[in-house]
Parts: sequence; C-alpha cells; structure tokens
Amino acid sequence: MDNFVFQVEWIDSEGDKGLRSSRREMSSLFGVVVADHESNIKIALSEKKLQSSHLFSYCRALSEYFTMDLDSVGVVSSTESWSQQVSRAFAAEFLAPIDALVEKLGERDVVFRDDIAELSDTVHVSEWLIRHQIENQTSMLIIDD
Repeated sequence: MDNFVFQVEWIDSEGDKGLRSSRREMSSLFGVVVADHESNIKIALSEKKLQSSHLFSYCRALSEYFTMDLDSVGVVSSTESWSQQVSRAFAAEFLAPIDALVEKLGERDVVFRDDIAELSDTVHVSEWLIRHQIENQTSMLIIDD
C-alpha cells in the first residue's frame, strides 16, 4: 500500500478560511473530511468514484464528521478499519433503512432481482445497496432470475 501524506492549513485571508492540502495518491482513499474548531465541515470527494456512489460517499463522510474531534481530518476509504466499517453501515442505513425496505417487501422469504430494482428506483439508491441491506440484515433469500 502506498504511503499517504496529508497536510491541512487554515488560511486567514481577509476573514475567509481556506483549506490547502497535499497528498500522495493512495488507491483506497476517496474522500477527506475536515472539521474546524467551530464545527464547520468541509468534505472533498474524489472524482474517481462513480457518480452513482457519490451520495453514499457523502453519507460516509458525514459519519466520519459525527465521530471525529474538532480541528481534525477524517478520511473515507476502502480500508477495513473500524471507523470505515462504521461509516459504510451508517451510509447504508441512512440511505436505505432496512425497516422501510422490509415494510415495502412485506412478509416473504424470497426476494427477486426485479424487487431489488423496484426498491432501488423507489428510494433512489443503487441496486447494490438494496441487495447489501437485504443480504446483511434479513433472512430473505435473493433469487437472481
């Protein structure tokens, strides 16, 4: 894994605060969250991520913000650290709450790909996220017909 260097400076220029950063690319990094001493938040997401996953990444960044100290920097990455796992779970539940999905599906043991596509259209998230929520939080069997 590549080394990662990130530097943040708050610059006071005519009363405005700015953010400077420099980093060496790290393939697993795709977002940065900065909280200043007044709880202001700055989120920067990589353009490398697919457009469809930007909302998910943004929600992950919010999770980082909610759990980080002021005057600090958090990251959104594909690593398996505890904070990254928490941010993924937060984003999944925020965007596609399992209770709402189960309510829409009703009492059943089997879910078909068409059901997942319909839910995806209804809640405006990816089919992958719907599938992930159902697989990880229910005993329903998913059938790819």
